[in-house]
Amino acid sequence: MRIIATLVLLAVTPIQAQMNAALDLAAFRYEQAQIYLEAYYAVPLSNLKFVATPSGALHAQALIRFSVFKDDSLWKDDAWKMEKTVAAMADVQSGQAMVDLVRHVLAPGKYRFVLQVEDVHAPGAAQTLQQELTLTPFSIDALGLSQIELAGAIKNIPADTNNRFYKNGMEVVPKPDAMFGKEAPLLYYYVEAYNLAQTFAGGVYYTQCQILDANQQPAPQVKPRVQAKKTLAASVEVGMLNVSTLPSGVFNLRFDLLDSNRTVRQSTSKRFYVYDPEHVPPAQPVVKLDLAQLRLEYNTMSEGELDEQFACAKYFADKEENKAYKSLNTPEAKRQFLAEFWRRRDPSPNTVTNEFKLEHQRRVAYANEHLQNYTRAGWKTDRGRVYIVFGPPSDVERFPNNPLSYAYEIWHYDQIEGGVIFVFVQLQGMGEYVQVHSTKRGEPQNKEWEEQIEK
Repeated sequence: MRIIATLVLLAVTPIQAQMNAALDLAAFRYEQAQIYLEAYYAVPLSNLKFVATPSGALHAQALIRFSVFKDDSLWKDDAWKMEKTVAAMADVQSGQAMVDLVRHVLAPGKYRFVLQVEDVHAPGAAQTLQQELTLTPFSIDALGLSQIELAGAIKNIPADTNNRFYKNGMEVVPKPDAMFGKEAPLLYYYVEAYNLAQTFAGGVYYTQCQILDANQQPAPQVKPRVQAKKTLAASVEVGMLNVSTLPSGVFNLRFDLLDSNRTVRQSTSKRFYVYDPEHVPPAQPVVKLDLAQLRLEYNTMSEGELDEQFACAKYFADKEENKAYKSLNTPEAKRQFLAEFWRRRDPSPNTVTNEFKLEHQRRVAYANEHLQNYTRAGWKTDRGRVYIVFGPPSDVERFPNNPLSYAYEIWHYDQIEGGVIFVFVQLQGMGEYVQVHSTKRGEPQNKEWEEQIEK
């Protein structure tokens, strides 16, 4: 159930425990130059605290706040509550979550979307997620595709304006975490195609849906799906792929529009994840990729996206590499640089998979989902940097905010240099944890850090 609440600029609760909430976005064409933006979010029930009610049932409740910033100025701010009541904890199944969406009609521009989730029954249990997105208008006459919405289920239903997931004759239940595998083997997708008749004059076109691995190579476990379609002015394209045979890892769902000659005319893609602890990736064939193949991943990226790719990886770059990248002034040169940058760090260059890069991508994804704050993406934060460079800590001690001291965390890495720690303090609120001390060689040290946490 979704309960609307009036919002009076709430103070941000210090983040003490992550809730594994998820946020995803998809943009669709609207009237004139406007964009129809859907934001999907999910709150896992297993991460919420259930309390007994007078009737003997168990009740969980989450406070949701969703903020939209345009060019760093607050455009929209809303808050509401979601709740769930069960007879017993046995009724809470693994992977079950409260899922909802927010819709906005937006003008073109640069936006930042911030989702804050707080467990009403567990003070200090909260999480902040954010995504940045530059929205450009859809063409009124050229072939176009919306962004892909990943779903946990899609089915045809009668028109139902009371169903929040209803659109275009279907119930599309979003899957914001984009996580599939043993517990969620079926990947559903929803995408809209525009101005088909202006492009495919022959009366027929084809759609192709395929899965690419982290190196942008077709995943052999799932065959591409190609379908012939009759040309209409616009079309809603939906489908389902069984991804249960994929190994754990990062993948991309790519959707193409092809003409009668099977030439790709328009494409869009969406990243998703597979986790199956029992599914070991098969051995990779010995094949050395050249730079042209290695840079395929970057061919469709804008210069801004290329810059962010390097910024996420700069923790591993030396001074010469940083200097070299700054001197580049064309997207083409940056694509070449990034391909070479990661090839130099490939521990097994004679295989398709770059294990170092894949692990880096996993760590960046984790940092962005769990270690971000109200103003910065996870990879930009101090905790995000440490996680990306050193991996998950052996143990984390969390100390909540109290009248005598600020909230702080101590991360332990038992496997590094005989055991080291990193100390992060939330000095200014807003979820901003700043590194104030570490016993790791080469990291900032402050023997008086305990005094720094005192108010």
